[in-house]
Amino acid sequence: MLLGWAAFGIGARALQMGIRQAPLSYYPLGYVYSAGFWVGFGYLFDSWVEKNNTLLELRMQKLRRTRENAQLEGAK
Repeated sequence: MLLGWAAFGIGARALQMGIRQAPLSYYPLGYVYSAGFWVGFGYLFDSWVEKNNTLLELRMQKLRRTRENAQLEGAK
C-alpha cells in the first residue's frame, strides 16, 4: 500500500514539473522528497484508518450488547 503512496508522490512531482514546464530531470532529488513525504502521509493515514475501524468495531459491539440486553429485559 505504501508503494502506491510513493507512486502518487512521484506523479505529483512530475505533474509539478509539467506545470512549471521544467525538464523532468531538473532537481531529481525532489522526486525522492515528494515520494518520502507521501509515504509518510500514507503511513499515518493508513494507521488512522485502522484505529478508526477498531474504534467503530468496539462501538458496534457495545451497541449490540446494549440491544441484546434491552431485548432480554423487554421479553421479561
